[in-house]
Amino acid sequence: MVTLDRDEGIPLRENLAFNDLFSLDIQGKLRLNLETCFQRYERDVATHTRSLLTKLDMRQPDIKAEFIGLFESKFLNLLRNPHSVKKVLNLLGDSLSRFAPTDPQLLQAYRKLASPKPHQEPILRAFGLTSEDYRRWLQSLFLMVAVDMEGGSILDHVVRNMLQRSTVHATVHRYSESNPTALCLLSDRGINDLSPSDETKTMIMWDFNLTSKAFIRLGLSNLSESVPLNFPHIAPEMARQIQRLIQGRINVEVRDNDLKTLANYNVNAVHQCAQRVFCAGRSPHGVHVARRTSSGAWRTSNPSQRSRTRALALAAILRKGAT
Repeated sequence: MVTLDRDEGIPLRENLAFNDLFSLDIQGKLRLNLETCFQRYERDVATHTRSLLTKLDMRQPDIKAEFIGLFESKFLNLLRNPHSVKKVLNLLGDSLSRFAPTDPQLLQAYRKLASPKPHQEPILRAFGLTSEDYRRWLQSLFLMVAVDMEGGSILDHVVRNMLQRSTVHATVHRYSESNPTALCLLSDRGINDLSPSDETKTMIMWDFNLTSKAFIRLGLSNLSESVPLNFPHIAPEMARQIQRLIQGRINVEVRDNDLKTLANYNVNAVHQCAQRVFCAGRSPHGVHVARRTSSGAWRTSNPSQRSRTRALALAAILRKGAT
């Protein structure tokens, strides 16, 4: 259950911005920040998305470049999302803390990130962070995107290794323009995480929004778990050959107008968001939207009494946390 912030809507760029979140220095007119590094990955997202959907329409198999480009940019969006700082620090652990840039200019910028910033207090309050969390997060992001290593950034190598060491399956869900409520929500966290909760971390399953009418469900399974060397009735050498054969392959299927899965996707977006979800319309499929009537009461798209009661309770909670 969600409530509308404003009936007339709010441009997305006004919802996903927070001033100087990634700034190293805000003194004077020139602000030094990480945005220029992020643009390297973000500038081609729309191009990759259009190309991927067009090739799928035309049943063209050569979609690996588009897929990798989209996955890299979406993975970066997860890493840089201020609502997911603690998740990201747990994901990266201390693996980057023992590294520092060797380039003098990059080293200077890296060290600048370590010092407290005059603009950080509102950021810490807004996202519930400690100054240490904020420092570790910024320095980790800097190392991931700003430092070149053997012809690519650390992020490039991490993504390549993730895909090479996994069996990769993706399902692109598309929805017809003829159905006005078949809309894919975008969570303020950027992804829906459907990965198993066990600590083995042998499988990743994420949902990414592609457009208002399409999303992708991505599954990465550890290669050794998918084809273990001690698999019954398969000799270890044969298992290795199978691993080499499927290594780096990306299997993609397309499903059109699967409304049950869309409802699941949208509900997960609502449950997992930090504060808000965004939508191209007012009535996304599978999600009850509470609205005020002219009398000031709350109503939902579901007229049942039970739904009205839930709307009143949940809308009050959502309003209390709204800004």
